[in-house]
This record gives sequence, structure tokens and C-alpha cells, in this order.
Amino acid sequence: EQTGGIAGTVRATSDTGSVVANASIEILKAGTALTDTTSANVIATTKTDSTGKYDALWLQPATYSVRATPPSGSTNQPALVANVAVTSGATTTGTNIVLP
Repeated sequence: EQTGGIAGTVRATSDTGSVVANASIEILKAGTALTDTTSANVIATTKTDSTGKYDALWLQPATYSVRATPPSGSTNQPALVANVAVTSGATTTGTNIVLP
């Protein structure tokens, strides 16, 4: 069975808001709450690039939650997208996150 990935863009305030560079992205076990800080629930971490895009690769096929945390100094709040399915050999694109 091959690994897969999750990719998307992080924006501020709305789907058409400004992109958020250098946001922290955490791939979490399914069912993990936004406020859960248990390190054992974190499967992988990455950051957004200058255009707000991220990708997390080499994930086992499963269902995950994806949490985005804005960089230090931002007025935006963290946000979470639940039930993101990763299938063998594929990257689940369009997993976009809006930081309120």
C-alpha cells in the first residue's frame, strides 16, 4: 500500500481572504479537537509557503484532521478541518483552511 498526502491553501477571514504565509500545519489523528494539545495526536507537521500553500506527504491511508495555526503576531485564530481522507498513492488536494 502506498502513502498519500494532503495539500491546500490557508487564507485569512474568508475563502477569498489574503493568503497566510508561515502558518503551522498539523496533521492530526481523526477526531482530534481544535484545542487538543496532546502531542501523540500529531501525525505530521509542516508550514505554509509564501503563497499560503502547504502539502503534507508520506501519510498512511486513513482519515485525518488538519489544524492550521497562524504565525506569531497574527490576529487570526487557529482552525481545523475534520475528516480529510487520504487514499493510497494520492494527494487529497483542495484541503483549504480559513483562519477566523
